[in-house]
Amino acid sequence: MTTPITLTPFIVGQQVRIDFEAMVSSNHWCHTPGYPSDGYLKHIKELIAEHGPYGTVTNVFPPGYDLTVAVSGHAFHMKGHSWCFPLTEQEAREIKRAAEIKEHKADMVKFVLNLTGSVAQDLVAKVEDGRIPSDWDGHELRQLLADKFAHEATGGRWELKDARTGRGREYRNTVIVNNL
Repeated sequence: MTTPITLTPFIVGQQVRIDFEAMVSSNHWCHTPGYPSDGYLKHIKELIAEHGPYGTVTNVFPPGYDLTVAVSGHAFHMKGHSWCFPLTEQEAREIKRAAEIKEHKADMVKFVLNLTGSVAQDLVAKVEDGRIPSDWDGHELRQLLADKFAHEATGGRWELKDARTGRGREYRNTVIVNNL
């Protein structure tokens, strides 16, 4: 005699893992021919490939085993416990950690773009208003960029280095006199 399996109903907000292969195989034995449709399967396969096989339950139909699952903003009707399963604690931790890393990387990119953008805007304005001498070439401009980023890194304190050449001394003098 087999022991019956007790299925726990799903709840709204619960994270689930989608079993795409089970969805495909159910297309062959389902009472309704072509269900789930090939278009449905294609769409969810693309989302799973891009975002992973995870979703969030957004609606539960009585008695709690048919549900709507959101995958990256797209809603799908699912057969619970045959097409999707509750996440294990390990999977939930991994998903949370991946989301935290993704958010941190986005913050880092935003910081870099803001910092480089503000330095670029500042220097372009100084080129346009004539404070940066027209005879400067890549040497002085590279040094000015390096100094601006060093200035940002030190919280606004200039750390001027000793200028050893005439060109270096002239550069430092121009930076100070023209308030670059």
